[in-house]
Amino acid sequence: MNRTRLGTVLFSAAAIVLFMPACHKKPRVQPAVTLPPAVPAAPPSSLLEVADGQYAEARYAEAARTYRKYLDTDASATDRDRALFRLGMSHALSDHSPQSLREAQAQLESLLMQHSRSPHAAEARFIIELLQQTRDLRNGLRERDDRIADLQAELDGSRKGDDKEEPTRARMLQQELEKLRTEAREKDERIKRLVDELDRLKKIDMERRNPRVP
Repeated sequence: MNRTRLGTVLFSAAAIVLFMPACHKKPRVQPAVTLPPAVPAAPPSSLLEVADGQYAEARYAEAARTYRKYLDTDASATDRDRALFRLGMSHALSDHSPQSLREAQAQLESLLMQHSRSPHAAEARFIIELLQQTRDLRNGLRERDDRIADLQAELDGSRKGDDKEEPTRARMLQQELEKLRTEAREKDERIKRLVDELDRLKKIDMERRNPRVP
C-alpha cells in the first residue's frame, strides 16, 4: 500500500514537472515590419541650392522656375535678394527675347524695391541699364529692317524704269541702303557686347559665391 502511494505521488510530481514548461512557454512573437521613412518635401534651402546649380550650368529656364518656387515658398528667407538677382539674370540670359528681357528687368526692379541695401543692388541697377539699351537697340533694328526692305523694293523698281534720272535715284537708294545695313551691323555688335557683359557679370557673381581655393 505504501509503495503504491509512493509510486502515485512520484508519478504525479513528474507529470507536474513535465506539464509546467508547456504552460509557461511564451508564444512566438513575429518580428515587427519596419517601413521606410517618408521622404520629406525639399526644404526652401534645398530649392535654392537646386536653383543655384541650374544657374551655374546655364539651364536658365529651369533655374528661373526653381528660383520662383523658392521665393514663393519662403517669404522670410534671408537669401531672397540673391534669389531675385539670379532670377532676373536667368531671364536675361535665357533667350534674349523681348519678353525675357522685360521679365528680367521686372525682377531686378523688385530686388531694388524690396532690398535696396542688398550687395546686389548696384549690379542690378547696372544690368537694368544694359537691358534697356538692349531693348532700345532691338527696337531700332526692327525699324531699320523695315526701312531696308522698303528701300530695297524701291531700288529694284528704279532699276526697271526707263527714266534717265532713275540711275541717279538708284545710286542714292543704294548708298542709303548700305548705310542702313552698316548701322544694323553695328547695332548687332553692340547687342552682342551687352550680352557678353551679362555673361561677365554672371561669372563675377559665381566667383563671389564660390571663391577659388588657392
